[in-house]
Amino acid sequence: MSFYLAIEPLLQGLSSELTGMKYSLGNTYKMITSFFSNPGPSGLTELQSACCGGGKFNAQLECNRTAAVCGNRDKYLFWDQYHPTQAASALAAETLYDGTTEFVTPINFKQLVEAC
Repeated sequence: MSFYLAIEPLLQGLSSELTGMKYSLGNTYKMITSFFSNPGPSGLTELQSACCGGGKFNAQLECNRTAAVCGNRDKYLFWDQYHPTQAASALAAETLYDGTTEFVTPINFKQLVEAC
């Protein structure tokens, strides 16, 4: 979140100085918190435990050859203690590409490509 808060005013300042500059800035922190507050639309049902790992929430031990792996990874937000699953990454990519200004500003990636 601190990266987003630091970069947003820098990009706004640059775009006001550089005529014609276009950019998109995604707020992944807001995306993840929206999964927690309203998981239904995402289709993700396991938001606490990682799909691969060990220990509490499968997040205390690294994902490796001997780690437990879930059978339905498309329902998990986290693959391991650090990374999102492929399903969560796809949702984030779709949101960045075609999402609203709630998650990507001042324009989404689709609008950015169309503007070039």
